[in-house]
Amino acid sequence: MKLNIRCMALVVACIILGFCLAHIEFTSVEAGTMPVVALAQTVGLGQVDVTDPEAIAFVNAGIRPVSERLRAIYYELKSLKAQAVEGGLLSKIPVDGGVIQDGREGDGVSRLTCNDVRRITTFANTFIVAYEDAAAGVGAMQKPCVRSLTVL
Repeated sequence: MKLNIRCMALVVACIILGFCLAHIEFTSVEAGTMPVVALAQTVGLGQVDVTDPEAIAFVNAGIRPVSERLRAIYYELKSLKAQAVEGGLLSKIPVDGGVIQDGREGDGVSRLTCNDVRRITTFANTFIVAYEDAAAGVGAMQKPCVRSLTVL
């Protein structure tokens, strides 16, 4: 007798759950009150493919081009770091407020100090570390890239 009552309770619970899921699906998708992603998460479907044209356009026109520029900047900064540190050029620029005498003030170009140059090289290193650490590293950051790498 106890087994039959438990079975009936289980059947009733399944019917109620089925009704709730059907109701969520109907009111959410048909009436458009809940995004499909939220619906899938609500009913436990996990990951959902993105098919929204606006989201896809954002990825293709925004994320992919920015990823390509970030990749190019990453390699440019790696080259700059190699010249500055391994090439020994940074050792020729003291850590002080001295001015870089490049004679470009007449061209309307701002006058740089040694500290300005040091700040840029510090930022370059910070960017390199962040790019290499992001997600799963360089490969993950370059995955959205479509075009071949071009560094000027």
